[in-house]
Amino acid sequence: MNFLPIRKLYHCNEISAYPEDSIQEAIRRFGKLPNTLIEYYRQLGANQEINQAQTYPCSPANLVLENGYLMFYVEDQESMWWAIKQEDLGEDNPAVYVCVWKNDGYVYLPESDTLEHFLYSMAYCQAMEILPWNSEGPFSCDTETKSKIEATYKKKDFELCNSPRTTFYGNSDDEAIMICEDELSCQVSFACMTEEQFEQIQKVLSIRS
Repeated sequence: MNFLPIRKLYHCNEISAYPEDSIQEAIRRFGKLPNTLIEYYRQLGANQEINQAQTYPCSPANLVLENGYLMFYVEDQESMWWAIKQEDLGEDNPAVYVCVWKNDGYVYLPESDTLEHFLYSMAYCQAMEILPWNSEGPFSCDTETKSKIEATYKKKDFELCNSPRTTFYGNSDDEAIMICEDELSCQVSFACMTEEQFEQIQKVLSIRS
């Protein structure tokens, strides 16, 4: 596994690994870890550009087992955590759940069908802050705008289900359009590597410079 969608999005070819002894210590602590998470730690886990935005993966030393879930990804205010079921730690590419506070207690909701798809989704979310040409935050997405995006750009085969539901689009490997929607609102953000891509997205979304 080489995490090619992330590498292409960020033009990232280098290896940014955590020390192998810290990875092995985490495996000893929990008995086993998903191979996808191990490989991410070995290839991109220590990449500061990709992994230090508003949400980020826990280092091997900071993994936490709580309520039968391994907490491995966190929002910077610690208001949301993402986790893998303890019983799934032996799987290569398990499902991911989001832990949120609801009705006076924490609940775990399905977030992504696989860990690999989750990591791609979070990399696309982080791109909204990191890539050089971006929308500088979300803006309201009405039905017409959403239809334009769906008609013009290819939908990615990964998404987030509950934090809120988030889908991703793009025709090039280094551009990303993100639609976040819940029962109250729908918002869109976008980011890309070049000014030409940026101007084209603005044109499709009918945004004036």
